[in-house]
Amino acid sequence: MAQHNPHAWGQNQPAPTPQAQDAYPYSPQYHPDPRQVPAENGPATAALVCGVIAVIGGIIPLVNLVSGVVAIAAIVLGFVGIGRARRVRAGKGKSIWGIALGVIGMALTIFVIVGVFYAIDDGVKKLDQGIAQVR
Repeated sequence: MAQHNPHAWGQNQPAPTPQAQDAYPYSPQYHPDPRQVPAENGPATAALVCGVIAVIGGIIPLVNLVSGVVAIAAIVLGFVGIGRARRVRAGKGKSIWGIALGVIGMALTIFVIVGVFYAIDDGVKKLDQGIAQVR
């Protein structure tokens, strides 16, 4: 006679009832094709990353000189990403956000550069007035 082992999985278990076996008779089984690679859109992702960097760098003086170039890259990559999104059906939203953030980053860059020049000009004028009063 065989001894009962309580730790043995599946042994001495009651047979499943037909009702338990058919609990989900119509549930689809999803088995993705391992050979199929999900569609990716590299330029769209690059546009989004460049756009975020352009916006963050656009508000920092001196750093915004580089962020202007990054903003241009975001805009160009965004349009390339939109073109690719038509073919691979992925990344259109990232491309649009990359373009939008690139434009915002460029606007911030221009705004900060103009503001810095006005601040420097104002400081030089006040310095000249102070030197003229001392003489």
